[in-house]
Amino acid sequence: MSVQPARSPRALSRRRFLQAASGLGSLVVLGALPTAAEGATLPALTAAQLTGAMAALPKTGTVKLPGGKSARVSDVRVAAAAFAVADAASPNPATNPVAALGVLCALAAWSGRNGTLDLSGTLPKSPVRPLRLALPRLPSGVSSVAYGSALPPALVVRPKASLVLVGTLAAHRVLAALEDPARPVAGHPRLELVVLRAADVAGLLSVLHAKLDSTGTVVLLASGSKVPLRPLQSALATRLLHAAGVRFVDQTPIQPPVATSPVLTTEPVVPAPPASIVPAYARVSQAPDGRVLALDAGGTPVGRAMTPAGHSWSWVGGSAATSYLLDYTPREYADAIGVRMGTTIEPGQVGAGYVEQNGIWSRPAVNQRYVATLETIANRIDYAGYNLFVVFNQFTSDTWRSVVTDWSKVSEQLDAGVVPTGFPYYWDEADQVLAFAQAHALPMTAGGLVFGSVGTPDSITQGGFGAADLAKILEFSVRARVLHLRGRLDEWHVVSEAAADILYGDAAQRFWYDQLGEQIIDQAYRWVRHDDPATKLSIDEDGILKYDDARLRPKFLGFLQHFKDAGVPVDRAMIENNMWIYLPPDKVEMVGVLQQIQGMGYEIGAAQTTVVTEDVWPTWTGRPKAVSVSDPLAAQAAIYRDVAEAYLQVAAPLRLARSAWNFGEGLQIVE
Repeated sequence: MSVQPARSPRALSRRRFLQAASGLGSLVVLGALPTAAEGATLPALTAAQLTGAMAALPKTGTVKLPGGKSARVSDVRVAAAAFAVADAASPNPATNPVAALGVLCALAAWSGRNGTLDLSGTLPKSPVRPLRLALPRLPSGVSSVAYGSALPPALVVRPKASLVLVGTLAAHRVLAALEDPARPVAGHPRLELVVLRAADVAGLLSVLHAKLDSTGTVVLLASGSKVPLRPLQSALATRLLHAAGVRFVDQTPIQPPVATSPVLTTEPVVPAPPASIVPAYARVSQAPDGRVLALDAGGTPVGRAMTPAGHSWSWVGGSAATSYLLDYTPREYADAIGVRMGTTIEPGQVGAGYVEQNGIWSRPAVNQRYVATLETIANRIDYAGYNLFVVFNQFTSDTWRSVVTDWSKVSEQLDAGVVPTGFPYYWDEADQVLAFAQAHALPMTAGGLVFGSVGTPDSITQGGFGAADLAKILEFSVRARVLHLRGRLDEWHVVSEAAADILYGDAAQRFWYDQLGEQIIDQAYRWVRHDDPATKLSIDEDGILKYDDARLRPKFLGFLQHFKDAGVPVDRAMIENNMWIYLPPDKVEMVGVLQQIQGMGYEIGAAQTTVVTEDVWPTWTGRPKAVSVSDPLAAQAAIYRDVAEAYLQVAAPLRLARSAWNFGEGLQIVE
C-alpha cells in the first residue's frame, strides 16, 4: 500500500517524508479538495520552527494505539510534527495540517479498536488526541442517517461506520473523521473529514452507551472513562473547517479516472487557482469524472487543476477557444491505461544549456507554456544529448590519445564503476535536461552511444588511430557515459540505425563498422549491460515497417536473430518510422513485422513515427511516389492512425512527440 503524508515543509526534504511514510505500511492517506477559501496566501513554516519541533520529538519509541497495539515513532513523527507545529492558518501545502491530520486519523481508524490514540509521550505538542468509536448500529436501528447541518452538507452515516473524534469547534460543533466501510477504496474504508453538531454526535454516541458531558467537550464512555476533546485553536479550527469534506482516502481528484489503486503523492490539497491563469472564478468543484475544475458564477469551467504522475498541482485556464485544455490530457489517458507516451525535448525551452547575448553566456529562461504542453502530451522523454559530439565536444586528438596512452588507469577506473577522471567532459546541458525530467516525473531514455548517422568527430577520424586504439576509444566513450548515468535512465538506445549506416552510409557514418567490424555492436551491448545492469537496452532502426529498399528489413532482422543466437543482451527493438504521405504503409504488413520481432523474444521499444507532408522527400529529392494525395493532412492523420493501431494491436508502447526532423508541426508517435 501507499501512504500519503503531509507534504513536506520546505526545510524538510520530500525524500525524508516518503521514507517516513513508507513504514506506515497499511495506511493509504490520499487527497483533498478544498474550498476556494483555501486560497489565501499566508506565511509558511520557518526552518527555525521546524528545527525546534523536530528536536522536541523523541528519536525512538512507539505511539500507543487502541487495543494495545503500537506504531513506531520513526514512522509517524515527521508527518505528525508538520501538523503539530505548522502555522495552523496557512493553506500553503508546505505546512499542510489537513494532510498530517489524515495520517493521525488513519492511525486511529485503521487500528480497528475503540479508544484514544495516545500521543502524549511521543508528540506532546500535538493539538489533538483522536478518539475512535465504532458504530455497530445507528440510533433507532435505521439503515442510514443524513445530517443536513453537517459539513459536508447532507452527510450520510451508515451502520458499522466509525467516528474518529478530533476536537471541538465553536458553536457546539465537533471535528471528526468518518470511516465508512460501505464505500471502500482499494480495500480501505473511505476516511472523510467532517463537522457535526455536538447534539448529533451525542445521538451517535448513545448506541455505545456513551455521551457528551454538559459542556460538549468530554466524552463519557460506558466504562466510566472520561476522554476530553481538546478545543481547537481559532486559526487551526478555521483551517480545518474549510477542509470539511476532504477525503483522506479516495480515488479522486488525484487518481486517473480508471485507477484501481491509490497513487502516492506529496501534495494532497489542490491549491487555489492563481489569478494569472484563472482570472475570475466563483468556486472550485470536482466533476463526476474526477476532474478538478474552477467554475465561474454560471457554473462554466474556466480552469482545471492537474497533477501529472503525482507531481505538483498546476492550473490551466480555459475559454471557449481553448476548452480542450479542460479535458483529460493525452498523458492522463496514457497513464490510466498503462501506455508509455514520450516526447523529444528542446533543451533551451526547459532552461537547459546556455545562450550568448552581448558576449555574456547565461542559462535560457524556462518557457512555461512549452513545459505545460510537454507535461500534458507525454509521460516520458527521449533525449539524444548524451551523444559523442556533445559529451566529448572539448576532446582533441591529443585528449583521445591520452585515453589510449593511460589505458591501464582508464580501464581500471571503468572496471571499478568509476567515470575516468582528468578529462574535459561536457555534461551540463544533458544533466540539466535529466534534472528537469526527474523533477517533472518523466522517465528519460537516452541514446547515441554508437550512432554512425550523426557522424564521428574529426578528432577521432583524423587522429591517426589504429583499430586497437579505436576499440579503446569507443569502449571509453560508451562506458564513461553509461557510468555517469547508471540507474538514472529508463532505457538506453545503445546502437542506432546500424543497418542503414552499413548499407547506405558514407565513410563517416560507417566509420566504426569499417574500422572495427560489425561485431563491435555485440561488444557495445555487453559493456552497457555490465555497467548498468538494471536499465533496458534497445537497438533502433529506421524504415523497417515501410521502406523502398528491400535490403534494410532483412539486415535488421538478421541482427536481431544474431543477438538471440549469440546471447547479446538486447531487450527491445525500437523502430523509427519516418514516413511519407506518398508512400503509405500497409497496416497488416506492419502488424506482421512487429509480431515477427516479438516472436524472436524482443519487446517492441517504440513507434517513433514522423509523417512528412511535403511534396518532395527532404533527404531524397528523386524519391518516387506510390500514390496521389489530394488532402495532405488527412493522409498524414490516416498514417498516424494506422501506425498507432498496429502498435496497439500487438500491445506495443506509443510515444508522442514533435517531429525530430522539424517536418511541419505534426506529432510523432514514438514510444
